[in-house]
Amino acid sequence: MSQRRPLGEPGAARPSMENTCGYDAGITDGPRCGKPATWHLTIGSPITGPADWAAMACDEHAGPVMDNSWDWHAVSGVCDVPGTMWQPGTHQGEGFCFWPEAEAAMHEAAAETPTMFATPGHADVPHILDLRI
Repeated sequence: MSQRRPLGEPGAARPSMENTCGYDAGITDGPRCGKPATWHLTIGSPITGPADWAAMACDEHAGPVMDNSWDWHAVSGVCDVPGTMWQPGTHQGEGFCFWPEAEAAMHEAAAETPTMFATPGHADVPHILDLRI
């Protein structure tokens, strides 16, 4: 029998890297939206801080989820990748996902071929790659 979850309680976990909208209207065994996610949200509030779980939502369902979110950003290529960390911005909506393994690989590649990332006129200053998509 379907039941409503208390507000702010997570629903069933989705597989990692699925990147689909998990909105289920708070019904424990109800269907999830399943559309491609456009927003990645960390649940919580500016007062209580982040919860220990996040959500993915499509444009249609992002509004209700943002009302109960600590921070959010547009879905990027590293969202939901195991090992990715949330990097909050100064204000809500300015955060992004950061994948340390990709950053380490980028630095290793830059060390091996520094001219590949060199700024014109400044061969000794490598570019910092922005992994946010």
